[in-house]
Amino acid sequence: MSQRDRAIERGMERLLDDERLRSQLTDRVAELVLSWAEARVAEAADRAATASNPQDRQSQFEDSLRRIRSVMRRINDLTGAKDGMNDEETRAELAELAKSAGKSPDWEEIDRLGAERRSMCPEDFGMRLVKLVSGEPEGSATDPDR
Repeated sequence: MSQRDRAIERGMERLLDDERLRSQLTDRVAELVLSWAEARVAEAADRAATASNPQDRQSQFEDSLRRIRSVMRRINDLTGAKDGMNDEETRAELAELAKSAGKSPDWEEIDRLGAERRSMCPEDFGMRLVKLVSGEPEGSATDPDR
């Protein structure tokens, strides 16, 4: 097993061990989130492999893993709290979710998701959150209201 593969396996084990990252999610949404996370962990391992020394590699990988964990935790928490937030809070939380995943907020999707969330089942809402963090890279969308 290569060093990259070991890093991915170790990172995924750590994410899988933390129940707080999926306690509010259905199995289907948890699978989508974990698939998203595994792709990000692999990207992090690839980026870290280019570092000049082992300490930098480990530090870069750990930083990326913290960001991935944060996104997963936000998806979990937002799924559980979808009906308890007002529209303004929802819009702000969805924008922060996108930003924490390194994406520009898709304001049209955020507003649509915010408006539809109360009529959605938790599974559909969670699936839309995964779609939100899988969107276009930072800088590709702008908020027309800001």
